[in-house]
Amino acid sequence: MKNGLLRVLVVNANDSLVVEKKETLPITLSVNGQLISGELISRSEFFTLEQNATLKYHVDIIDAEIVQKKGEIPEIPMEEIQFLHLKNAAYWVNGVKVPSSQTSIIVNIDSVDAFNIGMLQCS
Repeated sequence: MKNGLLRVLVVNANDSLVVEKKETLPITLSVNGQLISGELISRSEFFTLEQNATLKYHVDIIDAEIVQKKGEIPEIPMEEIQFLHLKNAAYWVNGVKVPSSQTSIIVNIDSVDAFNIGMLQCS
């Protein structure tokens, strides 16, 4: 399983106790050579961010269809987790944060080449 440790961090970010405490994990990712830095959060918190209201509308429709078919949203096995969710995130290009303000980003876990705990900071 590619990026197994990263998937463990995503499972932890989505744990109900972590979500309840609104805990985040500062992380920096290399995604196909592009640096992305932000705070790892749960899927549910990601879609409650104001910036993601349009996405949430569509996710809610998809989730409702799943609940209608299966009675509940099934837990995704760790090896099948596809995405991680970041807030207060930015891309880093030639040492410059883009955008200059913070944003939220969804990252495909299988696209992550490397990662470290901690966020990049402007000097």
